[in-house]
Amino acid sequence: MNNVLAVAKNEFSILARSPVVLVFCVIVFVFALASAAGDSTLISSNNFSQGYNLVAGVGYFFWNLSILFAFLTMCIGILSVADERQNGSFRVLLTKPLYRRDVITGKFIGIGAFLLLTITFTLTLLVSLLMVVYVGQVSITDLVLRMVSFVILLFLNSCFTLGLVMCLGLLFSKSEAIIISIAFIAFEWLTNIGSLPGALGSLQLINPNYLYAYIICFTQEQLFDTSSSSFGSWFNSMLPYIVLMVAEAIIIVLVSCMLFNREEA
Repeated sequence: MNNVLAVAKNEFSILARSPVVLVFCVIVFVFALASAAGDSTLISSNNFSQGYNLVAGVGYFFWNLSILFAFLTMCIGILSVADERQNGSFRVLLTKPLYRRDVITGKFIGIGAFLLLTITFTLTLLVSLLMVVYVGQVSITDLVLRMVSFVILLFLNSCFTLGLVMCLGLLFSKSEAIIISIAFIAFEWLTNIGSLPGALGSLQLINPNYLYAYIICFTQEQLFDTSSSSFGSWFNSMLPYIVLMVAEAIIIVLVSCMLFNREEA
């Protein structure tokens, strides 16, 4: 366990100093500022109904935030696995008294901690700025519960994307992993979130991105709709699907560990 935490700590510090990651984070933070400014303009011009509130305001931007973090996660995953595998950094790690699974698990935990911190900071910034122009009434407790849920859901979705990119980085070269990762994200996020054929019915929920969107807004119980559903009713309805999201993230990490264990066996 100490070895895993050491790898995680090292990965976190590397990401905190990476110019590419820092530029991406700045873009995300600027987007939060721009979103709040745009919201302020719309509210002042009376383009929203009186039922509009802060939670709904965040909901208008969840899609764009999700896309940005999908690309940020891809960027981090490529740098952490495919790039290090290509330049030989992995071999340096493996000369130390570490199990191969410790390397993947530690990297995943370190990157996950960095993503969770970034997601939390970004959403806190967005909500704080929106509160300045906030119209309507909402319980602070309800607001906190919904925003924490959003952070967790976006984090889980990012974890699956990270696990997938790590798998691709172990299976393919750096350039191939980048192309496949971009194609996956573009197909899922920039075309149609329900990319699997509709004939699959409820089996579409095996699609992680569809599952993520389904939990937030594809049902009558919507996370950002305070007028028609309470947080409790939304949570009770979506808990099984949230558990499925967690399971998918764990499975993709285990697959990455298995692939790395068998590499060069």
